[in-house]
This record gives sequence, C-alpha cells and structure tokens, in this order.
Amino acid sequence: MKSEAAARRRRQHGSSARGRRRREDFNSGRVDCRPLQHLSTRRTGIIFLLFPFCPEINFQPLLTSVPIVLQVPIKGMEQGESVSLPVFIQDMSPILLRTTTPGHTGQRQPRPFLSPQSQRLIFRLIELLFEEIPVRCFRQIRRVHIMVCLQSERPFFSSRIQESPDRTRAQMCQNVNSMGLLIRDMIIYQRDQGGRAGKPSVLPREVKHLINLMLLPDPIRMKVPIQYHSCLVPIEYRGFLFTIEYQFIMDVLRYADREGFRYVLRGLEPVGDWSVNVRNSNRYLQQFFNKGRYDPNGLRFQSNPILEPLDYNRNVPSHTLEGLVSRRDINGMRFTRATINRALYFEFEMVLANMLVGLHRLGHLHHLGLAVFFHTRCILMDLYIASLKPAWIHVYISSEPCL
Repeated sequence: MKSEAAARRRRQHGSSARGRRRREDFNSGRVDCRPLQHLSTRRTGIIFLLFPFCPEINFQPLLTSVPIVLQVPIKGMEQGESVSLPVFIQDMSPILLRTTTPGHTGQRQPRPFLSPQSQRLIFRLIELLFEEIPVRCFRQIRRVHIMVCLQSERPFFSSRIQESPDRTRAQMCQNVNSMGLLIRDMIIYQRDQGGRAGKPSVLPREVKHLINLMLLPDPIRMKVPIQYHSCLVPIEYRGFLFTIEYQFIMDVLRYADREGFRYVLRGLEPVGDWSVNVRNSNRYLQQFFNKGRYDPNGLRFQSNPILEPLDYNRNVPSHTLEGLVSRRDINGMRFTRATINRALYFEFEMVLANMLVGLHRLGHLHHLGLAVFFHTRCILMDLYIASLKPAWIHVYISSEPCL
C-alpha cells in the first residue's frame, strides 16, 4: 500500500527533472504541434481536453497559446497551393443539382438546389467577408481578387485587392453588395472544365432570396440571416432547423408576443394547395400526410389553415424514422433523413427562409443558435505530443463554423 501511495504521489507531483521540464514547456506554450499540420480546418478551437497523467498543469497558457499555434500551419496551407476563384469554380462539381428523391411521383420536375460543395464555398465567402469588413474595406471585390486553397477549399483575399481608405458603413454595405453580385454570377454563369460557358442557370428561389438580402441598401442589418441562410444549411439539418424555429414561434412567440407571432405568419409566402401537391408528388410524403389529421381548409373548430402546413413540416422531420425500414430495398431503408428533407424542400421551398427573416426582424433569431447547424463534423483526434510523454491529450476539435 505504501509503495502504491508513493508511486501515486510521484505521478501527481512529477518529481523527476524530466517531468518538471515537460510541465515547464507546456505551461510556457512551447508545445510541439507538428502532428496537426495535416488538418485542413481553419480557426480550430479546442472544446474538451483530457490530461490523464498531468493533473496539476496550468491550463491558462494552453487556452491562450494552443489555438494560435494551431492556426500557424493552417494559414500556411491556405496560402500554399491555391488558385483563383474562377479557376476553382471551373474545376468544381456543378453548383446546382436537380435530382429526384425516392418516392417521387407525378410529372413535375424537382427544384434545383445547391450542391454540398457549393454550399460550403458560398458560406465561406460570406464568412470571409464579414470577418474582414470590420477591420478593412475594399474598393471593389471581383472574382480574381479571391484565392481558394485547394486542400481546405477555404477562400481568402489575394494581395492584389485594393483596400479602401474609408471604413464606413456605406463602404461595408457596398462590399456586401459586390459579394452578392459575385455569388449570383458565379452560380448563373458557371463554366465547364474546358472553360466553355454553358447555358445560364436559373437561380432557385431560396438562393435568390439570399442574393436579394445581400443587395439591400443596408445589408449589414441582415447579417445574421445572410450568414446563416437556410439555402446554405446542409440538407440533413433542414428538418432540425425548422423544428427549432417552429417550436420558438409556437411555444414562445405565440404567448410572449402575440403581435410578433402574427407578423411572422404574415411574412410566410402562400404555399398554395399544399395538401394536393404533397399527396401527388411523393408517396412517402403522402404516407406522412395520411397518418396525421390535417385540415388544410380550416374546417374543423380551432384549426388554422396557415398553421397546418407548418405542423406538417414539423411532424415529418420529427417522425422520419417511422416507415423507414424496408426488406425489399438493398440497404433496408426506403429513404434517409436527407432525402425526406429534400422532398419537403421541393414542396415548401421558401417557408424556412421567410421564418428566418421574420424572426430576425423581431430580434429573436440570435436566440436560436444557428451556428451549430454549420458545424458539419467534429473531429475526434488522439494527439500525441512528444514533449508530454507518456501523457496523451485527447482533443475534440471543431472548426468554427465548418461547413
């Protein structure tokens, strides 16, 4: 027992010179982070740290020094092998996709939507702009002024761009307008890999809504719905985002601010004869409709025809796994969460965007924590630092926001 207690004290207090040297190097920030050079994320932040053998380490230098050290190799990679934005767009996959979903029926063609790669690129362009304009503004923003790292697909402004001597709100708004026009032309006039201009694409209504927000006379006021617009949310997360907005509107806003509740509902675009479209467009959406007791025309007592399509959009993502299993399909699944959300997008394209803008105008959008929907993945790493042997540091790393 005494020998075990002595060994425990030696491990806790690190009596050896080697242990003291490790703790001094760690506390001073002299940590070897070369194993992190293969990461392609940017602005890496540490969420959780576990030091099994170093209980007395001073964590304060780590919190201030390690994120800076992590950014050094990443920033070098961004500006290493990179190409201009027009070249990157030319070599990337098609920006707009138009694919059918499982269970699609009827003669109507599915609506076009942004591909995942184009969602990441557009989100990062907007994020880059809103990070830069509080510090410096630019005379004009053109596609040749933006470079993209081939490894991380992160854009950054090249050294050729000219800064504006005035950093006024009007100049900031002008930069946001320029970025909106740049994104619009990027989607409409994408060239193929041979450099040939294809047929101009038609902007989806939800993407056009984002562009219109960026082209407002004062787009800075709409910063949150621009940066976290619904057309940039990964398709798997659209149902979760709608559920959060729906619950806030129905459970909070309806009782705390009745006039604001009516304002949000008035801002929703009419969805037409949505019950007929749902039943005729996708057999799986029809199954969800038949399970619920919906009243599209508001004939029952206390039913509201405006709230019925919102209830349907809330119930489908919440009960997606019902009726999912199939023995006849190869993978045993009739559809996935992504495909059922895409089917809802085809029928209710503008509902999510209108709800975002309505909540933002009332000042409630920042309560929802939208940034979490743009953290596409959390990387679990076992990071071994030679200067801290035999301790292992288990680091949960996520980029902020890493779409």
